[in-house]
Amino acid sequence: MDRKYITLKNLILDKEKCIGLKFFTDKVVQAMVNYLPEVKWSEKFRMNYILNTPENLELIFKTLRGWPGSIAIISIPGPVLDARKNL
Repeated sequence: MDRKYITLKNLILDKEKCIGLKFFTDKVVQAMVNYLPEVKWSEKFRMNYILNTPENLELIFKTLRGWPGSIAIISIPGPVLDARKNL
């Protein structure tokens, strides 16, 4: 099984801080992401996202690390991607 990667990104959508979940299209990874509560899709950023709360961040790590296979979670502390600004 190939190693799969999910990159966590800082997003601001509708004036709320969110965690973006960026990954290459993969049925297994998509199923894991869909397992998270209230996960949504951003057409602008072309990635799934969830509200940025300590509980949701913990849930992301617990959910993704609890699935079989080799999943690497990469968190990149970088600039916040803001939906209010033109990219």
